[in-house]
Amino acid sequence: MGTRRLIYLNQNESPIPPPPHVIEAAKASLEKINRYPDPRLKEHVTELASEYIGVDPEHVVLIPGADTIVDMTSRALKTREYIIPEPSFYDIILGSFEWNDVRTIRYPLDEILGKLENKGSTGWSSCGLIDNPNNPLGILVFTGKPPTGIPLIVDEAYYEYSGQTLAPHVREEENIAVIRTFSKAFSLAGLRIAAAVFPSEEASRLRRDPLIYRLTTPSLEALKAALEDPAYVKENVRVVEREKKRVAQRLRELGFKVYPSYTNFLSVETGINNITRILASRGVIVKSLEKWIKPGMIRVTIGLPSENDFLLSVMEEIISSD
Repeated sequence: MGTRRLIYLNQNESPIPPPPHVIEAAKASLEKINRYPDPRLKEHVTELASEYIGVDPEHVVLIPGADTIVDMTSRALKTREYIIPEPSFYDIILGSFEWNDVRTIRYPLDEILGKLENKGSTGWSSCGLIDNPNNPLGILVFTGKPPTGIPLIVDEAYYEYSGQTLAPHVREEENIAVIRTFSKAFSLAGLRIAAAVFPSEEASRLRRDPLIYRLTTPSLEALKAALEDPAYVKENVRVVEREKKRVAQRLRELGFKVYPSYTNFLSVETGINNITRILASRGVIVKSLEKWIKPGMIRVTIGLPSENDFLLSVMEEIISSD
């Protein structure tokens, strides 16, 4: 009896592996893993990342995953309060807030910018944290620099898809910071590496956090190779955008509400209770938004064309069986 096919469209990973030059760089570095990562390598990759992001190296701190930002700011910057949007993926890292004794205040997406603008600053002890585009909806929260009375950290995990960034403002503003992950369009999710872009004084303090020493030699070498020859990133985005358009169109034809998306995923209102469980029973794993936002709602990562075809065929079967 054959093994049932499973496709995973729930983690917003890139469906496309990194190119050979990136894989080979990571493989070659395994010969050096008896040694700790070379500080000169980290410095060089920081310079490459800063060039890619468009800021000076003094603003960039390489970190082991964007989700470590709460841990690092709570220690290095003494952040004790975060204002976050609802919905947002920050529900996934609630432990980081709790274990670092950081309070969270939540506002709906359509209210949070006004709340940030009207709140008086007490330095980095109170910050806004907004993912733009939003996860799980995929929509843009703002374009351009929003007014804010307190420091604002913008998570730009999907920058390569949205084209929206506040990174240039880090040079000019004392209360803007940006996070960039290399897990999405760069296809490096398994290596857990990201960049925190902060004003120089705050960046200097973040560099003293011991978490940055968790960056591995393979992750640094792979990112170095990727940033030295990043043409594949644009191709990854092109493929995903083409597939996203195709999948969204077909889902709408099937009668589902599909949100506009500036990311590598789609948020879909199906109107079908327990849709996540139904899809899983047929081999398709997606992210449930049923308790997060509303019943019958799912988030679907764009996969390879064959995976997307399978998803669509299953959705058609579900519709026809109702």
